[in-house]
Amino acid sequence: AFHAVIGFDEEKGKIVGISVASNKGVMIFSEGEFNKDREELVMFMEGENMTGQVVKQKEVTTFPNEDERITEIYQRASDEDERELLIEVAYMRKEK
Repeated sequence: AFHAVIGFDEEKGKIVGISVASNKGVMIFSEGEFNKDREELVMFMEGENMTGQVVKQKEVTTFPNEDERITEIYQRASDEDERELLIEVAYMRKEK
């Protein structure tokens, strides 16, 4: 299982997070910003992958509407547009 917690760090003025993969005990630290105009949360992460290699990733979460969010994780992310889509996950709120 994979667990993540994010929050706003007032000292850094950024959103920060930590993710843990429970099957290996791998911790990945991230930080980023929310772009209100684009309804987009962009986080940059660095940590060990499941093979122990240190990797850099970029996570982009968009909010198309109040019941849906889409998260894309890109491998070898940098400040440039060089991206390779690794994972895409769509979350949808269940009907009540």
